[in-house]
Amino acid sequence: SPVHSPSPVHSPSPVHSPSPSPSPVHSPGPPGRQQAPGGELSPLKKFSRTAEFWLRATQVYAGYKKTQVEAAFLKTLGWSAERIEDELWTKQHEWAGEKMYAICVDMRGFYLKGGQ
Repeated sequence: SPVHSPSPVHSPSPVHSPSPSPSPVHSPGPPGRQQAPGGELSPLKKFSRTAEFWLRATQVYAGYKKTQVEAAFLKTLGWSAERIEDELWTKQHEWAGEKMYAICVDMRGFYLKGGQ
């Protein structure tokens, strides 16, 4: 058998004839978790994903509205715009960014691409 010396260039592994890949099996799962043949999501799964996205995104929106009300109140107490930005908005932006990132990563697919 030939001796191979290490090389910095990756050499392909020996050629093997590929074994036929098994056809996809669509096992029945819980309602709404099934994919239709061809990998397409069932209508219930599509609705479920859309509802999950909007539920989570609405929490982020509500966080901004809450911060907006707090900022207006603090302004009436004499807080400077700079202080409000530093103490309120910076934290809100960080929190919202983490939440939106998590939504995109958790949901993958369209949502991850859209988040890019």
